[in-house]
Parts: sequence; C-alpha cells; structure tokens
Amino acid sequence: MQETWLIRDTGNADLVLFMLGWAATPNDVRHITPPGCDVLAVCDYREMAPLQPERLARYRRIYLFAWSFGVWAAEQCCRALPLYRAVALNGTPFPVHAAHGMHPRMVRLTVQGLSRVGMEPFNTKTYGTPQPPAGPAAPRSVQENAAELQLLAERSQADSAAHIKWHAAYIAQGDEIFPPAAQRAYWESAGLGTPLPGGHYPFADPQVVLRHIDGAGIDKHRVGASFARHYSQYDHAAVVQRAMAARLHAALHAHTPQQPVQRALEIGIGTGFLTRLLAQDFPAAEWWFNDLAPEAMQWIPQGLAAAHPLPGDAEELPLPQQLDLLASSAALQWFNRPADFMAKARGSLRPGGILALTTFAHGHFHELSATTGSSLQYPTPQELSAMAAAAGFTLLHAEDWQTTLSFPSVRELLDHLRQTGVNGTATRRFSTPAALRAFGEAYARTNPTAGGTLPLTYHAALIIARA
Repeated sequence: MQETWLIRDTGNADLVLFMLGWAATPNDVRHITPPGCDVLAVCDYREMAPLQPERLARYRRIYLFAWSFGVWAAEQCCRALPLYRAVALNGTPFPVHAAHGMHPRMVRLTVQGLSRVGMEPFNTKTYGTPQPPAGPAAPRSVQENAAELQLLAERSQADSAAHIKWHAAYIAQGDEIFPPAAQRAYWESAGLGTPLPGGHYPFADPQVVLRHIDGAGIDKHRVGASFARHYSQYDHAAVVQRAMAARLHAALHAHTPQQPVQRALEIGIGTGFLTRLLAQDFPAAEWWFNDLAPEAMQWIPQGLAAAHPLPGDAEELPLPQQLDLLASSAALQWFNRPADFMAKARGSLRPGGILALTTFAHGHFHELSATTGSSLQYPTPQELSAMAAAAGFTLLHAEDWQTTLSFPSVRELLDHLRQTGVNGTATRRFSTPAALRAFGEAYARTNPTAGGTLPLTYHAALIIARA
C-alpha cells in the first residue's frame, strides 16, 4: 500500500485522506489543495494494512474521500479511524459483485486482457484520454496493475462488508467502469447516491471534494457579493425565482392549513419574493430574516410586530429556536452540506413546526454543464426528500418541475445569469470577444434548438415537511 503525503504542514489542523482506485497514482488528486488541511493519498493495494488512529491522532478532523476500489479499501483500512466525514465516489463496499459492483466476469476478462491491450482503453474510459494525469508519481507497469487488480478481485469477493458510516456517495452518470446502476442499487438502500456529471474519474472539478471541507467549499463571500451587485436588476431578471416563491407560498397554505405561526425564520430573503407573501400572512409573528448579503436586509417588510435581521451564512450561524416555521426559497443550492443543514433546521423547529423550501435539483442548468463540463452538485428531488426524512421530518408534500428560458444570444444568456446572481465560473471566464464567441458556438452546438435560440433550463424542487 503506497502512502504519499501531498501536503504536510505542522500548521494544518485537519487531514484529507484519499483512498484511490485501482491503478491510480497521487497525480490524480495533486491539484486539490484544501486550505488548512494536510493531504494523504493512498493507492496500490497489492499489500494492505490498517491505518492506525495513533498515527493520525494530532488531526482535529479527518475527511475521507474514497474512489472506486478505494471504497472497499477504505472499509478494510480506515474502519478504526475517527472519521469526521466519509465520501464515496464511483464505488461501493462491494466492488466485484453482480448486483452492487463490477460484474466478476468483466473484472476477470480485464485482468486477462491487460497484457494484450495495455492500460490505454481503461485510461480513456476513466480520464477521457489514453494517459492518466501527469505528475511526479510514475505510473506502474501493466504487470503490476494486473497483479493489483487480481488481488483486489480475490480479496474483495472474500471479504466485503460495510463498517464505515458514509456521509455522501457520488455516482457519475457517465461512468463506463463501475456501472452506475449497480452503485445506485447499493447506495439507495442507505439513502445516498448523488448524481455527478462526467465519467469514472471524479476529481477534475475539485469542488466535489472542497464542498465537504468546512470553510473550503462554495465561496459564500463571492456568492453574497455577486447577488448584492445585481440586486437592482434581480427583480426583473429572476422570473423563475419569483415563480418558485409563489409556488412555495401556495403549497404551504395547501398542505398546512390553519398552521399557527408565532415564531418564524426565512433563510435567503434576496429581494423579498417570498418575504412579502409570508409577512402578509403572519404580520403578528416574531420574524427572523437571513441572507448571505447584508444588503438584503433592506427588503425586510415594514409593519411587522417584531423583525430581527440575521445576515450571514445560515450553515454557520446559530438559528433561533422553537420556531413554528422555517422557510427558504432558492437558497439551499448554495449550501455546502444541505443534509447537515436539514438536521440543524429540525433542531430549530418546535415539535409540529414546518419546514418549507424550494431549491434547485439535479439537471438544473444542464445545458451549461454540458457545455462547460462543470456544475454545482445538485441533489435529485428524491435525495432532497430523503435528507428531510433522515433529519427526522415527516414529509407532507414534495414536487419538482422544469422551466426553460430562451435567449437570442450568448451575451443575453450570460447577462441573465449575472443579473440573477449566478455569476459562476461559466460567466467569468470570457475575457475576450473570441472566447465569448467560442463559448456561444459550443453552447449552440451542444444544445441545438429549432429556432436557433439558446435554452437554459431551471430544475426546481419543493418540499413541505413537519418536525
């Protein structure tokens, strides 16, 4: 078992531990540099030994990211570690399994064919190129890789069991190595299984890791500043977000009639689409209003019996307790750990209190991710409901829907994204007219329409749940 310290600094309090897949090298994750963390990459499982807690005792938190065969290897080697968070990527604890892994026959044929075809077919399916990521770690020989795969197949079939409490599991929809259907069959029984764009190699976008590291995921400061810069245009441009707020308001009344509300919190008030509707319904309640951007506090309605501004990151802020209602529209997608926030929300509500929220779901802006190859990781509607159930909520209502807008030019599409605060990497990278033109041509080619316009699809999900 090869251990490579990619970052080791006595000033770092936390550890990111990568258990990599078959034939992988530390080069695969060398570009991922979480702030405040040492990084240890483990691969080559021809010989294996448990990682002893005493060796890593100085770390405040240990984050485990296990990829492919590394999920099984983690079950063998990391079960004694005090893991703060464990994330599986494109793998299961049963890697060679007819129902929950790669079919034993396919693994056997791969071992037998390696001496003839080499590693290029596997690399192409995994990384999209015949060669793996470059770096100082030398790739192992075909013979060494064949020996490792043979041993992994034998050992995993003889000793596969789930010991680790996994906090998240990602399944790439285009995985040509570890069948997505087999991964779903295993992880759905545990209430996990977040879809991931792309193929078997999950680390091209470091956000798949960074979003799970406390303080290193989505840049909340940038998100808040982006919204604040465009508040003057938001009301006009955010037609989908306005409709989401109206739909949530209607669903709240339809599924919680006569719900008494004396204490209430809204998270992510923006320019007040949902805020104004709820304030009209419950003017006598004691209200708390939250948003990442302090500038949003200007949209707190007048005339309420009690209104408390609560600007800042709702994932980190202490929330008021004994709430009758916690509402949020189009904000949860900016959270690094939505499942953890569900539990936090459940703790802030009194028994019988109501959680009412909308967010964006898997497939949101699929045209953009198809063109750029990157995207935020949105949960499926089913996963959103499962998060609520796992946090102790009783689901009263859930729905999802899609809305497609059309734009005559790429500039107008990007203006819409900026004006609605979604100023992500896709809207910041075009510093020259040529780059903008190339993106527009790629977008139109990837997402053709009969009229030649550029489509942009929002996928929204809604839940109403009782604590």
